[in-house]
Amino acid sequence: MKTATRLFALGVLVAGALAPTAAVRAQGCTTAPRVTVRQIHAIPQANIDQLMAAGQSLTPDQIRNLLVNDFYGDIVKFTAVVMSDWRNSGLASWNSGTNMPNRIHVFVRDTTARSQGVNGMTIQIVDDTGTGLIQNFEKGDVIDVCGEVAPFVGTGSNPSVNMQINPVDGTSITLASVPSVPESDPLRQPVLITTDDITRLLPNGRSQLLWSAYNAYHNQYVRMENTTLVQSVVGTNERVNMLFQSIGDQSQITFHDISLRFRNDRDGSYQPPYNVRPPEDPFIPPTTGTVNIQGFLVYQGFDFFDVTTPRGAVFSIDPMEDSDFEVITGPPIVTDPSRPDGVPGNAPVTITVTAVVGDPTRTLTSVVLNYAFSTGGSGQVNMVNTTGDEWEGQIPAAPDGAFVTYSVTATDNTGASTTSGEEVYRVLYGGITNIEHIQRTSTGLPGESPFNGLTTTTQINLDAVVQAAFTGDDGNRYAVLQDDPGLGEWTGVWVFQADAALAPGDRITITGATVSEFFGLTQVTDLTFTETSTGAPYPHKVLPTGVLNGDDPGLQEAHEGMMLRFSHIIITDVNADGPDTEPGFGEWAFANDGNPANDVRADDFSDAFGPSYNIENFTVGQGRTHMQGGWYFSFSNFKLIPIVPSDVGGIVNSNEPVEPGVPGRFALERAYPNPFNPATTIRYSVGAAGPVRLAVYDVTGREVAVLVDGPLAPSVYEATFDASGLASGVYVVRLAAGGQVLSHTITLLK
Repeated sequence: MKTATRLFALGVLVAGALAPTAAVRAQGCTTAPRVTVRQIHAIPQANIDQLMAAGQSLTPDQIRNLLVNDFYGDIVKFTAVVMSDWRNSGLASWNSGTNMPNRIHVFVRDTTARSQGVNGMTIQIVDDTGTGLIQNFEKGDVIDVCGEVAPFVGTGSNPSVNMQINPVDGTSITLASVPSVPESDPLRQPVLITTDDITRLLPNGRSQLLWSAYNAYHNQYVRMENTTLVQSVVGTNERVNMLFQSIGDQSQITFHDISLRFRNDRDGSYQPPYNVRPPEDPFIPPTTGTVNIQGFLVYQGFDFFDVTTPRGAVFSIDPMEDSDFEVITGPPIVTDPSRPDGVPGNAPVTITVTAVVGDPTRTLTSVVLNYAFSTGGSGQVNMVNTTGDEWEGQIPAAPDGAFVTYSVTATDNTGASTTSGEEVYRVLYGGITNIEHIQRTSTGLPGESPFNGLTTTTQINLDAVVQAAFTGDDGNRYAVLQDDPGLGEWTGVWVFQADAALAPGDRITITGATVSEFFGLTQVTDLTFTETSTGAPYPHKVLPTGVLNGDDPGLQEAHEGMMLRFSHIIITDVNADGPDTEPGFGEWAFANDGNPANDVRADDFSDAFGPSYNIENFTVGQGRTHMQGGWYFSFSNFKLIPIVPSDVGGIVNSNEPVEPGVPGRFALERAYPNPFNPATTIRYSVGAAGPVRLAVYDVTGREVAVLVDGPLAPSVYEATFDASGLASGVYVVRLAAGGQVLSHTITLLK
């Protein structure tokens, strides 16, 4: 997952787009040409004509190849007025080292718009210098800008090319020697538009950006009045998605929450003076209705509702201030209901919610709490208005182990109603005592942990084995925990910000932790633990790639956080997100049979792998003895995270037979390497579920190590024998299971 900047080879782009020379890229602000923002945005008319003519046959690659001009990569200068507040910038993650976001963004409008008009004169400045440069300027300030024309370019199925300016350094933007511009000045006013001004309806019934309007409206500050909010969804991590359509128009545009005033997932990191929304005051739009909305048009390639062709080929509107989104009419607005503060036991659970009218001329008539138990039974509770817009109700006590799914429905005096998103908790009379309690979802499909957001030091007591511990390419420590020697499903979990003391093979007892979701990946942090013993990690669970390639998302989710091994694999894709000549995001794909329909991804997230590891080490069709690591989820994909280089097996003949994941036989294979120093890997097969003991003895019959001692499911397993503390000599590996005993010798040479 190494950070990658993808630049398209401009030599293959149409309409005379020229690749900037090394000298141009290296030029300083002294020699940079002075331009207008309109020139920076301008796409040649021939390219626009091709985009318009292609219509619904357009592909993401075609769009990216046509939305280019001569300024890409150049250093340029212009003068502009600041249009948005840097304190609302929510584009990037918080950097605790610099005490600011990794990137700070503001929108500016070229001051030559006074004489030349506002079309094409607004652009986004993205400051990634880490200096806090943008924090020196306020809305209305007139600034002299020197920066690189550096568009955000989508990859894969994302067709976006969103223009932006990156400052050259921490001094390349300065306050101009002219007065600031008041908000009432026409230079700072939005352009009044409808959706059909910027989007068109195609013959297939889907919307697409109106390319003939691209130069005028790209990044433009606009306003849409009495606009229909077609639908809205509060999604994962409380991110909001909305779809708009002007009354009488045919096309639709989407919403993007780059402002902290509309983005609800930044409260855990962003610090003042940034205007992050507190968790008790999220932005929640009505589900439908009529609104006035103003903001900046960006082309980020997002289309949550899948209404465009190709998907994402539409402007998104980005409001920046609270006042940029005004509800005119609509059904009630309901926040997602609260979650229990701890692990629910044998007692009722109190739920609170904020519910308000969506239309100021209406009144609320009822707020109802709906609930259902996974063990059977459901009901409704009329909630009570406690204070202001707060409502409260109680869900009855549920059986031990039950998942409780609940939501809230608010109804106004016109009969219009809104139902909140569903929340889930799990009832555990004895608290969290195993990883399955944390990982298993209520549906058995991908979803959040029932304890997402829980921090506890009193209601958790579980024993686990450290399967892996490593430093990621972001410099943070990670670990993988499992607690079932039988390698059953739902028994692994990722540890973020892992304690440096954790090492593979450690047995630990956890008495405190925070459970959270990281963009769909369940994680635990802030562990309070004691080490009870050390030993070998559990073996990797061996599965065929076809089982985990996506046809069964429940099975993918059930193995999240577990150490897996895929044997005798064939590389199917060197760069899973782009051309195989580029490292991209450092992800590759492989399958047991070499068929892309059966492949899974792997990622170079561990710092043991370089940023170009995938293109330097793999070719399509190449066979490898194995691929193993931790099962992970990021950027909408399940994938394997190899931890150390040996997790990627050596090159073999790709025509070798594929090893099945569940052998249906009892076998002990020869250890490898053998002879060895100081460690060797022992592979064995279990044909039927039951107790298994794998131990090592010296030639006198003295037991020197127990590698496995407990129940296992049918599968192929591996165990590592580390003989660092033993003398050179011959040792005996002994496997006992199902009334059978197998053994062979191994030789330690020091």
